Amino acid sequence: MMNRTKWRAAWLVGACLAGPAGGQEWTPETPMGVTRAIRAAVEDGRLGVFKGGPDPDGAWGSLCIGSVRVGDDGGVSLIQDMVYWTPRYFYPASTIKLFAAIAAYEQMNAYARMYPQAGLSEHTPLRFYPLFEGEQVRETDPSHIARVPFGDAPITIAHEAHKIFVVSDNDAFNTLYDFVGQRDLNDRMRQWGVDSSMVTHRLSIARTEDENRRAPRVDLGLAPGSPQIGERVSTIEHPGPDSVWVPEETLRMGKGFMRGGTLVEEPFDFSDKNFALLPDLQFVLARLVFPMISTRGCCDSMEMMLGAPSGRALDLTEAQRADLIASASMLPRESASPKYDPAEYPDDYVKFLLPGLLKVAPLEEWRVVNKIGLAYGFVTENAYVEHLPTGNAVFVAAVIHRNPNGIYNDNQYDYDTTLAEMATLGEVVGRALVGKQAGP
Repeated sequence: MMNRTKWRAAWLVGACLAGPAGGQEWTPETPMGVTRAIRAAVEDGRLGVFKGGPDPDGAWGSLCIGSVRVGDDGGVSLIQDMVYWTPRYFYPASTIKLFAAIAAYEQMNAYARMYPQAGLSEHTPLRFYPLFEGEQVRETDPSHIARVPFGDAPITIAHEAHKIFVVSDNDAFNTLYDFVGQRDLNDRMRQWGVDSSMVTHRLSIARTEDENRRAPRVDLGLAPGSPQIGERVSTIEHPGPDSVWVPEETLRMGKGFMRGGTLVEEPFDFSDKNFALLPDLQFVLARLVFPMISTRGCCDSMEMMLGAPSGRALDLTEAQRADLIASASMLPRESASPKYDPAEYPDDYVKFLLPGLLKVAPLEEWRVVNKIGLAYGFVTENAYVEHLPTGNAVFVAAVIHRNPNGIYNDNQYDYDTTLAEMATLGEVVGRALVGKQAGP
């Protein structure tokens, strides 16, 4: 097998900065070939969950394909096609960690400009002070294999972002949420051109709306006299998904939910949860992979445009961008710090399209830069998929929801079926990119 570290390094310093592998240019035919293949798979039943509206068991899906185009004026755009769209709210789960990782890098870059003598960077040790009852000062990370001759390894933005991508670590996201703060996180999203999505709460930890508005005091560096961020309180309001994309009535789902071991027989309300649009998730990933993208537009099937221009470029250095992409394309077993057991974290742990891609071509022929989400029966993939030998590539953002019994918080979501459908999507995309016909 080709050394994955070697091809990744070569890509990060070369092809990624200019376009797909092999010096090939983007063409409309590559993504549209994927679109045709997906439509065929929907019609023949392999991807019937995207057909439109819930199926008899209540499952449904939405799918956005993205391609990069160069205009007559030389401007680079992401063209997005909602190939299949069920106009319902979906819970984005861990996909929003992409926003938090980039925002944390940007925030540290802003502090570095604010305190030029402090030498701040994404590798600066951080100290977090208690914010809620029972918390302790946090300044070390046991998962961070120390690069110093003695002492415990510190908490850093770079390490937390790495964990977010490689295994979708919830504690790492919460740390970055604490660092950036609710208001600055959403303000940065708006600056990128993400106008409808919203991140308002931490993950896997019970906090009230008011508690989620609060961010702790943070030391930027552990030495005496290091810059310090004071406690912050966000004043942004959560309007819910106020968008033509999502009918308000779809915010209440199912027929019941579990609370403290008791069944509450009423729909589960998502109105105060994080909210993201597939095109927003895809657009930010695309701007990470291809920083020259300045605008985005939509194909006629969406019957709307997401606007041009579409916000500012990401405030990242090339080295920072390369590091984030490296983490987002890495398999858990390839991580040097932290170390992950392949038995617990297999190659497809956070790459839901990978099992299908491997039915088409071996691992060394694929590059997948992505961020997934899985919660409340929602399985979401936001990926850039490239077939290295041909340079054919496409952006794929998809969500599938399945909750057979209509009860939330009981963990009976039939994820096995949904993940199998994601793998089928990966195979269909892979065959289109490689140029193989459907079938074994």
